This record gives sequence, C-alpha cells and structure tokens, in this order.
Amino acid sequence: MRIQQNMENQHGPATVALSQSLGGLYLLVAVLLLFILALLAINGMVFSRGQGPVAPAPAAAAAAAPKDDERAALYTKLAEISADLSADAAERNRLAERLEGLLAVRAELAPHSTGTGTPTDPKSSLLSRIDEVERELAAVAQALEVSEKRISASQVQIAGLGARLNRALLEKVEELQRDRSDFFSRLRTVLGDRPGFKVEGDRFALPSEVLFKPGADSLLPQGADEVRRLAATIIAISRELPPGMNWVLRVDGHTDRRPIASARFPSNWELSTMRAVTVVKALVAAGVPPEHVAAAGFGEFKPIARDDDDAALARNRRIEFRLDQP
Repeated sequence: MRIQQNMENQHGPATVALSQSLGGLYLLVAVLLLFILALLAINGMVFSRGQGPVAPAPAAAAAAAPKDDERAALYTKLAEISADLSADAAERNRLAERLEGLLAVRAELAPHSTGTGTPTDPKSSLLSRIDEVERELAAVAQALEVSEKRISASQVQIAGLGARLNRALLEKVEELQRDRSDFFSRLRTVLGDRPGFKVEGDRFALPSEVLFKPGADSLLPQGADEVRRLAATIIAISRELPPGMNWVLRVDGHTDRRPIASARFPSNWELSTMRAVTVVKALVAAGVPPEHVAAAGFGEFKPIARDDDDAALARNRRIEFRLDQP
C-alpha cells in the first residue's frame, strides 16, 4: 500500500496503472491466443483425422483460396501482435519490479534528505544517492508512459482484428454448414433415384433384404454391387468438397423387434453392429477413406414403424447412412 501511495504521489495515475493493468495485459494475451487457436481449428488449414489436408478439387480450392488467404493473413497478424504483447508484458513486469525497488530505496533515504553537507560529508553522499534514485525513477516513469502508449495501440489493433476474426470464423462455420448440407443434398439427389434407397430427413436407408440374407452379416452379390455404387458416388461428390471440410458417413445397422438368439449373434445388437461394420469395410475396400466412415448398431431400439405386421417389420430392418461431423 505504501508503495502504491508513493507511486501515485510521485508519478500520477499512469504509474499506478502499471501494477493494476499487468493482469489485464496477460488476459488479453490469453484471449488472443484462444482466437488464434479457434482460427486454426476451422480455417482452411484444418486436417482430416489420420491424414494430411484433404485434397480438394481444383475448382473448389480456387474458390476457397481468397478467403483462406484472408484468414491466414489475420492469423499471421494476430500472432505478431501476440508476440509483441508478450514482450511488452515481460518488459512492464521488469519495470514494475524495478520501480518498487527504487521506491523502497527512496523511502529508506528520505529521513536523510534534509540539510546540506560538504562533498566529503556522508550526508553529501546520501544526497547524491537520493538524486540518483530520483533520476532513475523519472526514467522508469518515462519508460512506463511509452509502454502504456504502445499497449493502448495494441489494444486498438486487437479490438479491430478481433471483430474481423469473429466475422471470418462465423463465415467459415456457415460455409462448412452449407457445404455439409450441399454434400447430403447431392447424395440425396443421386440416391433418391435409385431403387431401394429411401430418403428420410437427414439420412437415407437401404432395406436389409437388399444387402443381406435373413440373420446374416455377409453381403449378397447384389448388396456388394449396391455398396460399390454408393462408394463411387461418395468419392465423386467428395472430390468437389472445399478444403478443410471434415465429414464422416455414419453407417447405422437396425433390425426388427423379433429376437435372433443365434450362436453367432446372441442378440440384435450384435447382428445390427456387424452388418454396419460389413458395409463400412465394403465402402473402404471400394475406395472411401477409412477416416470418413464409422459403424454403429442399434438393434431393434430405433424403429421407424411401430406396427407388428410384416410390412412394418421389414421397414425397421435397414441400413441407414447419415452424414455426420468427426
């Protein structure tokens, strides 16, 4: 408290603001780093799981390049300001410690600052030391003023860049959402015309009878052909995706409510899961990248028909495909 009062008396509010604003400065640096990490997470440099960047089609890459360049420039500028702010924080911390030390020395010398003495008198040496401390205090105060101006300028830059970054991040999120929606829409358009496929909301389904024999998890010949055609469609559409778009085609196995209880499949959980895995393996064998597919089994617990007649049971026996996020 004594140090803070001395600071206020001798150097005014700008000096007092030193110790009070250090915490705010470190907070700014932390927030800025979070901005940068967020930008890296969703800009054009996003990586697919287990691989490098997704290789887009030339047309998609060319269309995305200007916005990606703008986001990269923002990232570079923010990184530079972050480094400057970190350096300023270290310098201001050093100045704060030096200032507190000088104020402590001046407080110790203050009782001896009255009167005069000869050049050889010990009091004369004390007065010289006091003058030296006062000069150094003035120099530190001037350095603090310069630092305050530099920090203020950086804060203005951060505010402007932060607003631009927020807009860029929002645009990127909206862009990725549109791309995923477009991806599914194109799949729906292509698959909606194929016999057997049924589009329901955000997913499309194939009856299990098209792919498997009853109670089995091995693909029928016509089922294998259907999966290969689906893989070719997915690969063709994915080539037109923009860079940085991560996607997963989730393959869900579903059964009807009748129990199976075979030696291989103790319950419908196992049957539905193994059928989904079989389809995923066939998609990968046909060229779909393994990091873009996933399998899940739901047994009889997500029916789309509640009746017990044969038609309703047949509707519930299905393999569903859903575009999901990694």
